[in-house]
Amino acid sequence: MAFVKVSETEISFPVVGFSRDDGQLWFGELWHLMRAGRYDVEKETLIGMEMVDNAMRRWIVRSLDLAEPLKPRRWWQIFGGQSYADFDLTLEELEPLSFADVKERIIADCEEIEELEAVEPAARARDLNELSDALYHQRTGLF
Repeated sequence: MAFVKVSETEISFPVVGFSRDDGQLWFGELWHLMRAGRYDVEKETLIGMEMVDNAMRRWIVRSLDLAEPLKPRRWWQIFGGQSYADFDLTLEELEPLSFADVKERIIADCEEIEELEAVEPAARARDLNELSDALYHQRTGLF
């Protein structure tokens, strides 16, 4: 399969990412995919993450290319102050998935972490946009 930069790819948002350690990560806009907190960059949260966009195209993140080197932490960041890093992601294109496959995987994740109140709204969703909205409302208590 081909390698592409996220900045050069036509992505249909929202995008759901399935990370190794942090479960589902949702991205609503391109800049969300190109900026993260220092902790996530250092932890390599996005490396190896599988991404699926609203058109059901699928990629895996192979590398994160920083726009500039991380600056040393300031004294106030040691105690929880967050700094952010801008970057581009190198993606490897994979075979697309069906929406049913993506929805099934997301519902299984919700059941695994016992987020059962999210299962019913997720099951009714007809596309990734509706699925994102359903999970956002469930997770923020706005629904």
